[in-house]
Amino acid sequence: MVFRTKFRHLKHASITPSSAQEGRSLYNTAPGRLSMQNQTLRDCIRIAYGVKVAQVSGGAKWAESERFDIEAKAKGPAGDRELMMMLQALLKTVSSWTCIGRRKWFPDMG
Repeated sequence: MVFRTKFRHLKHASITPSSAQEGRSLYNTAPGRLSMQNQTLRDCIRIAYGVKVAQVSGGAKWAESERFDIEAKAKGPAGDRELMMMLQALLKTVSSWTCIGRRKWFPDMG
């Protein structure tokens, strides 16, 4: 399964199941581009919102076991802050995570 979408500020975004081995994951930003490999949904949320592991809790087991690759390209110049905001918008479309205050994340998924 491949998820592809377009947002107002994104030229292209895709989320695909990762074929990499479980132990290694990484993400990289370049002006206007975001690349994430072998990330769990929980890690994507943590990275997008700049929170610690302990600040993300609850959710389905797959949110911390299934791994994904994300490739995104902005329509124009975008720094890390803008890329993380775009990642937040992308993640909101594929999950129903909600923020309670500014400290903890609780996914509403089963």
